[in-house]
Amino acid sequence: MKVGIPKEIKNNENRVGMTPAGVAELARRGHEVSVHYCVANIPGAVPNTSTLALTNATLRYAIALADKGWQQACKDDSALAKGLNIIEGKVAYKAVADVFGLEYHPYQV
Repeated sequence: MKVGIPKEIKNNENRVGMTPAGVAELARRGHEVSVHYCVANIPGAVPNTSTLALTNATLRYAIALADKGWQQACKDDSALAKGLNIIEGKVAYKAVADVFGLEYHPYQV
């Protein structure tokens, strides 16, 4: 399994994804480990702007889900249906199934 881990970028940073010993242990167990540099948290840098942008992009989906329930909302909006990952314990998103070596169960809208 491939494992991605965020890397510290500042002295005394306390947001470590994993210690060097943890990375070594995963590698010892046969996992391919990649440690990645992470850029600044944009929502943290511009919280009001990012909150408005995220709300503008997602509010209609939240309203549709609340008003119609997930099944009807997905039938009415193919873009929303494309976001389904797990349905009743089965993986309905091919990329997720492939990455984790799980059986893929396509959802028919």
